[in-house]
Amino acid sequence: MKAVINSSPLISLALVKQLELLPKLYDELIIPESVYNEVVVKGKGKTGSEAEVIAIAKEEGIQNVIIDEFAGRQYAYLLGLNVTGVLGILLISKKLGFVEEKGL
Repeated sequence: MKAVINSSPLISLALVKQLELLPKLYDELIIPESVYNEVVVKGKGKTGSEAEVIAIAKEEGIQNVIIDEFAGRQYAYLLGLNVTGVLGILLISKKLGFVEEKGL
């Protein structure tokens, strides 16, 4: 399964040390140039790359996008894309046994 990912989910998964979940759930993950620049080059994310994530998904015929921001998610839904975010990634990973539940 292919997906296009935005910066916020990448940063959030990195913060909770769960980036390794992405290749377990997706065969191919596309990181747009603007997302790469936000996360790797500048070292911090900002909103605004959702449009590029959605555009690439539509252009390439990819049905899955990973976006956390509300407005971007709503627009992607309107365009018929399958949308998930970091919470969805964690929940699916838990159901598949990739994440253990830890008590407080």
